[in-house]
Amino acid sequence: KILASVMVNNLKKEKSIASIHKLLNAIFITEPGSGTSTIARLYAKSLKECRRLSKGQLFEIDGSTFYGLSKIDAYLMIDELFKKLQGNVILVNDAIVSLQVTSDFSDSLLQYFLKKIYLMGEDVVVILAGNKNDIEKLINDFPVLQNQFPYIFDFESYNTRQLLEIAYSISQKNNYQLDEGAWQQLFELINELQKEKRKNFYNARTIKDILNKAISIQEDRILSVTNIKDDDLMLITYEDLSALRSAEI
Repeated sequence: KILASVMVNNLKKEKSIASIHKLLNAIFITEPGSGTSTIARLYAKSLKECRRLSKGQLFEIDGSTFYGLSKIDAYLMIDELFKKLQGNVILVNDAIVSLQVTSDFSDSLLQYFLKKIYLMGEDVVVILAGNKNDIEKLINDFPVLQNQFPYIFDFESYNTRQLLEIAYSISQKNNYQLDEGAWQQLFELINELQKEKRKNFYNARTIKDILNKAISIQEDRILSVTNIKDDDLMLITYEDLSALRSAEI
């Protein structure tokens, strides 16, 4: 719907018909590893293809961007960022931490950041990302955000089937295969991690980490194999995942 609106506005401009200016800034409610960067990157690319942005690249900001800077230096950093990022999408991960948001709106970088967004006009789009509790607090504390960020997307965590599909995609891209026992072990491991609701369970990121550790175990095992075949180099086995499950992840 957003892209349809952009394309219709383009048609109106071509015919010199006045149209309503619509902000395309968005808020992503998400946990780490839920596809935030991927969707933001596709959003930037799509806006470029629709001629809404001149460059269409994605640039990410996180808590390290302004860490240790004085308030004045942080303001100057924001000025420089917006000069460089004109024509692109800016994704602010963990927005409350990154923009040093406090209960005093005037004392946070958020106020200055919003001012810069307003002054930059149409050729920049900003996405604020954070978990559900942080985003709800942000909007409740600063209702003005809803004016500048009209689109709110709630990223649901992946279910077990989707995480297995992600594991399959990653393994295929990297020329690895899991045997039937390895898939069963991975299925059980994912269920265990989800039930524990571990703070460090980061959806797709955790799946990639599990596969990397399984590959490391497989590589150690391969060195003890005689007459190594091509399939041996690509196969992750039940034993590899079992060894991973018995270790701390």
